[in-house]
Amino acid sequence: MDRHLITETVERVQEDYAALVRAKNEYSQYLNRLKSFNSQHEDNLMSVNRWLSELERSITHTGLNPVDTEARLAQLLQLKQSTVESQHKLDKFKQTAQQLVDATAGTEAHEQMQVEQQGQLNQVYKRYEALSNRIDEGVNSARAEITEKEDSAESKLLSVQPLPLNQTELNDLKYEDQLKRSELTSKAKTLDDLSQLLRRMRLTSPTLNQLEEKGIEDSLNSTQQRFNKLNTTVNGLSHNLLDLISSLDQFHSKQSEMGVEQASLTEAIANLETTDQKALAEVEDRLAKLVNDDWPALEKYAKRVGILVYLIKNWA
Repeated sequence: MDRHLITETVERVQEDYAALVRAKNEYSQYLNRLKSFNSQHEDNLMSVNRWLSELERSITHTGLNPVDTEARLAQLLQLKQSTVESQHKLDKFKQTAQQLVDATAGTEAHEQMQVEQQGQLNQVYKRYEALSNRIDEGVNSARAEITEKEDSAESKLLSVQPLPLNQTELNDLKYEDQLKRSELTSKAKTLDDLSQLLRRMRLTSPTLNQLEEKGIEDSLNSTQQRFNKLNTTVNGLSHNLLDLISSLDQFHSKQSEMGVEQASLTEAIANLETTDQKALAEVEDRLAKLVNDDWPALEKYAKRVGILVYLIKNWA
């Protein structure tokens, strides 16, 4: 073999070796890139599954937690907002899944990778949609309950209730009224919190379904208007009830005072000496006061009680 041929052979071997090294480096880079994509995808899958599990626990807890309907609606709306704000987790998961599929293009693993990743995506999105549907069902259920409660409260208020006029039953009614007003105060705060939450959702989550959000907002506004009317009615009834209790107190007090005075006058008249001008004048003055002052005052309290009873029965 001549020297020239040997040189060519060596050069060809060197070129083949260099090509082999380049191929090996490219393959290593490809494997590293594939490992990186796979690692990112696994991290994203764990993040999505962790988020969906936490969301599922929160939905279940909200359904089991014994809070009033308005508070439950607020919690569900917050969960709904969090699902929108966490949508990027699904987007990243979908992106890395596509990177893995694209990275295997032209290889025997490509078709299998496509099937596996599509299966994972379908499973994750199916789980996400099921949880979203649970939230929507909870929101709709809470809205229906609030409407039903408003209907019941209005119906109860508009119905004619027997009004007791003895002090013990009125005081019981006063206690019930205090509980009712305390509940209304709590609901007023919850409704205000719901309104603020919707405003924040509109500002921070522009991707929310506008029609759906509008429906919730319209429903909340309607509930707020009905609640305000109910609150005004209850406050008016409360004011009249307290006024009635006070007026009835004054009536009974004046009635008792006049009863004592009448008994005292009866005794004084029975023991009166017709020649005792001073005692006679005193009895006349006391009788005049009873007729001219005390009796009109008693009539005034009785009239006030009658007016308040009428107002309370016809307030709604």
